[in-house]
Amino acid sequence: MLSPNRPDVWLAQTATPMAGGRFTALHPRGSLDDHRYICDEAELRFLIADPLYAERAAELAERCRSLTAVFTLGEAGTGKDITGLAAQARPAPLDDGPHGAEDIAWLLYTGGTTGVPKAAMLPERALAQAWTSVAIGLDLPSDIRYLACAPISHAAGMLITPTLLAGGSGAGQVLRRQPLARDGRDRAHHGGPAGSDDDLRDS
Repeated sequence: MLSPNRPDVWLAQTATPMAGGRFTALHPRGSLDDHRYICDEAELRFLIADPLYAERAAELAERCRSLTAVFTLGEAGTGKDITGLAAQARPAPLDDGPHGAEDIAWLLYTGGTTGVPKAAMLPERALAQAWTSVAIGLDLPSDIRYLACAPISHAAGMLITPTLLAGGSGAGQVLRRQPLARDGRDRAHHGGPAGSDDDLRDS
């Protein structure tokens, strides 16, 4: 997964293990070398990317031996539009999927601050325990609203499911970062209905 914060990231996190797969995220601020290293070491087969990262996704598809397909969250000029494919899918009953408690659900990588990124394996039982512990073990307010500012494809995403389990809700996308501009400076994109700094201050 390579995307800024949007609901589709959480959907990919939860749907992948339920379909018998293993979820791995590429940090949206990561370098090409880090992304390539993770793809190769984790032997990732499919990459889902936000159209903002279409160019990076195409580079990885060309350079990473294990990648067999790229899917994009909307038309992007590379790969297949997974939102279009989803619209054509027939509804089916939701079940627990083929995974057992010891099967790896998430394979997440560190930021690589002391070298190359390092993998952390999270089996189904670990995720279930973490989510349940947060949902019932913390003194959460009765009206929970979770605003994730850090990438939900990584650690910030660990609080989404507990929030929903406890009856809360989450803000979709208020402010998300685009890739670095060619001159190396950050660019900000205001997602959702808000389209300006004034809108954000008033919300």
